[in-house]
Amino acid sequence: MNSVTAKRILVPLAVVVVLGAVYALAAFGRTTSVGAGKQVPPPRAAPVTSVMRACPSAGMASSTTAAVALVAAPATAGQGQAEVSRLGGIASTHPLHTVTSPGRLSVAPVRAVGATRPAASAASGSQPVKTVPAQGGVVVQAGGSMARGLEVEQVATGNIPSARCESPGTDFWFVGPGQHSLAAMQLFLLNPGNQAADANVVISTDAGPLQGGADMGIAVAPHSMIVQSLAPVVHQSRAIALHVRTSVGQVVAAVEETTHAGGGGAWLPAAQTPATHVVLPGLPAATGTRQLFVAVPGTQDAHLKLIAVTTKGSYPPAGSTGLDIPGGSAAAIVLPSLSGIPAALKLTSDVPITASAMLSGGAQGAPGVFTAASLPVEEQGVVAFDRAGSGLASQLVLSAPGRAVMARITEIGITGSAGTPQVVQVRAGHSMVAQLGKGGGTIHKSAFSVMITPLAGSGPLYAGRVVTSSGTGGRVQSLLPVSSSLTIVPLPKVQNAVITTRPYARAGRTVSPRPGSRGRRPRDPPRAGARTPRRPPRRPARQDHRRRRRAPSGGAGTPRSGAAGRPHPRWRRARRPRRARPGTRGRAWPAAPGRRPHRLVAGSPPRRTRPARDGPPSGAQAAPRPARRDRRSLPPGSGAGERPAAQEPPAGHGHAGHAA
Repeated sequence: MNSVTAKRILVPLAVVVVLGAVYALAAFGRTTSVGAGKQVPPPRAAPVTSVMRACPSAGMASSTTAAVALVAAPATAGQGQAEVSRLGGIASTHPLHTVTSPGRLSVAPVRAVGATRPAASAASGSQPVKTVPAQGGVVVQAGGSMARGLEVEQVATGNIPSARCESPGTDFWFVGPGQHSLAAMQLFLLNPGNQAADANVVISTDAGPLQGGADMGIAVAPHSMIVQSLAPVVHQSRAIALHVRTSVGQVVAAVEETTHAGGGGAWLPAAQTPATHVVLPGLPAATGTRQLFVAVPGTQDAHLKLIAVTTKGSYPPAGSTGLDIPGGSAAAIVLPSLSGIPAALKLTSDVPITASAMLSGGAQGAPGVFTAASLPVEEQGVVAFDRAGSGLASQLVLSAPGRAVMARITEIGITGSAGTPQVVQVRAGHSMVAQLGKGGGTIHKSAFSVMITPLAGSGPLYAGRVVTSSGTGGRVQSLLPVSSSLTIVPLPKVQNAVITTRPYARAGRTVSPRPGSRGRRPRDPPRAGARTPRRPPRRPARQDHRRRRRAPSGGAGTPRSGAAGRPHPRWRRARRPRRARPGTRGRAWPAAPGRRPHRLVAGSPPRRTRPARDGPPSGAQAAPRPARRDRRSLPPGSGAGERPAAQEPPAGHGHAGHAA
């Protein structure tokens, strides 16, 4: 008894003590406020820390490439290293050349080690494309300060730059002349990574897409290179467009064209991804033919507008009007009026296009020198190898198709920067030529690099580097569109965002509210095997409630009469009534000749009907409908299942064929 009493006392006492403690903490406890600190904005850019470049022709026995030139500009603080190694292994295992000083030009000779291994033609798609593995190729891997602003070029025999070494990617475009004037056309696919790549090649010519579709499923093993001979596939074509893309892995794609076997060729620069506005920079002042090659992917035809941005202004050159190119094809356009005029070509189209241009010149065996549609220079553009003296001259063709541009040009030698940077100004809608290697000194008697930096407030800047023979009217030896060499990578803008979810009927699953649903619960998706719910029945059609002329029992005026002439029950849903014919006042429609009359009830005389247009001649009689009898009105044993004989209509009443 005492224990029960104690429990009754202690339990309320404990509750009171707990409530008091909570009240004391709430009333006398100290509140702590956290002060807002200084808000740190997110970074807008990150420095480049690693870059990989690959040169396909360096080290091949049949190639004219003798060295690889690389530079990382400008000189930045911090440690860094760039290694030049042969394709087929890890770069750090057997490097050919190692560079640790940014801001200086380095030239690494590359000796040929092997020849292309012959292989049988392999059927790719429906076209026989000769694909062979090849030995050669050089990979440049840079990190740290050597990765910022890195540029690598192939240098051919005679110290003439031949092509830019590209980074591995998944999408490449090439546009140029077809096989009509060429002896060989080769596609190089180089995989410098550790993952196997699977490449697809789509070819278009001036006759349209290549018959048989794309060359699909070209396997490129890690640290290897293959070569495809495209001349037999594009036989007698005058313009071609190649689209190389990978479904797995990354590759470096390059295209070489040769006019005769055994000689050197020309490398097509990679063109910009198709767009409605493209610019081709770097047309030099040397005389010679200018030929434009345009590719139109897709099925829609392109209507082109061509503008030449020259030193005297922008204008459409002769022969550039009414340019229409069918979709899915490539075309060649000759521009003789631009011979000897430094310029850039600006193309505008109603559908995405890409293009390249060929000029007279190049090494022996090359069809010419090429420039391609390029993006404007962002942050800075670097040219790795230039020559001045010894019978060669280098120059820059700068173009501003939009707003005016101010740029700073800096020359970099083997020992570092040399000479004073020069600032040039390009007027809006104009081009200008800047001569290189005019400062004197020992740097200009050897190779050097060039860095072009657009200044703040400038419009889009397009540039091309030209190497020509010395003297007036010298032959163009090399042409290269200048690309951006970034030291920092811009980051996309990121904002704080709150994403909320709301649970609904099914346990353990949440769904965000659908836009425009105002927070309402979304409909559950149907389960597998569940029956789809039926739609609610439609609202019945409005009945005709107009009064109808009432006839005697069983008369024709009784709507839907049943047994013994009883009217149809009102509670039962009647069928949708037929529309009343004008002038009938709701009475039943007459029947056409040879058809059953509507609402004809047993014992009612047949109605007169109007003669049909294509019916029998006047006076013809149609067979009357048998009288209807309700089984429920017949006595048992009276033959309820038999059809009664038809009644003869009264005299003087015709069923059909009489005028109403």
